[in-house]
Amino acid sequence: MYTVDSTIDVALQDSKLRAADYFTPEYAAQLRTEHREYVPELWRRHRAYLAVRLRPLAREAGAPKDAPTVAHRQ
Repeated sequence: MYTVDSTIDVALQDSKLRAADYFTPEYAAQLRTEHREYVPELWRRHRAYLAVRLRPLAREAGAPKDAPTVAHRQ
C-alpha cells in the first residue's frame, strides 16, 4: 500500500521510497534503481492524490499456509 501526492512527489517511485525502511535491503536497493515514472503534469495541476486500497483475496488451492510475515497470493 502506498500513496502518491502530486503536490510533493516528483515521481511515482517517491512514495515507495518513503516506506523503504520497512523493506528488505534487497528490495529497497531494487527500488532505488528502478526507472522513474514521473507524476504527470495534469495530476500536479489538479493536485491529484492517489491512495491504493487493498482487498483480501482467498488463498489459492495448494498454496502454502500463511505465516506471520509471508502470505502467498497471486
